[in-house]
This record gives sequence, structure tokens and C-alpha cells, in this order.
Amino acid sequence: RLQSDVQDAPLEAGLKPQRALALNSFEYIIRIITHPKSTFSRKMIVCLLSRDAKVSLCGRTLKVTKPRFGSPSVHKVEYNTMEELLDGMYKQFGIRLDKSTSSSGLDLSKS
Repeated sequence: RLQSDVQDAPLEAGLKPQRALALNSFEYIIRIITHPKSTFSRKMIVCLLSRDAKVSLCGRTLKVTKPRFGSPSVHKVEYNTMEELLDGMYKQFGIRLDKSTSSSGLDLSKS
């Protein structure tokens, strides 16, 4: 699991964080994510949380859990082609990837 070095203190009205995080403070996370044995470098993982649902895409499988709490129901969809995957990413997450350019490194066989 990724851990943050930011103090998890609730912000009160008018209270500003004592320090801003520099981008380089996340370098260790980038090394974890891009390591060849990391799950994140081997398959696509996208997650969207709302008050009502959790939508996650892990590899080829889209999973929608509603409601998030109580007695949830889970709906799963398997994407078999790159076209289906890219269409699902746009419909569910608003992420538009062009198959010919942005997604050239995606390999569904690894997912």
C-alpha cells in the first residue's frame, strides 16, 4: 500500500497547511509504481469513488459497487477488446485515450 508523509489532520476554517508538498517529495511513490514487479506497471488500475458508488477498472474488469455501504450489489463487466476498454474508460471515468497514440503501451494480455 502507498503511504503518504502528509499529516492527516482535519483543516479548520481559515487554517492553511504549514507547508506545501514539492513534487519531488513523491519520488519514492513513483519508484514503487513504476517498478517492473509492481501491479501498477503490469495492468491498468483506475478507481472512482462517489458517495453512492465505487467504480473500479482493474485490467479488463470493470466493477461497479452500489451502494458503497450497507448491502451493496456488485455489477461486473469484462472488456474483451481494446476498443471496448477505451470506450468504457471514457463512459465511466471521462478518460479519453486514442488507441493509435496514448494507448500504444497498453497490453490487455497482461491484465
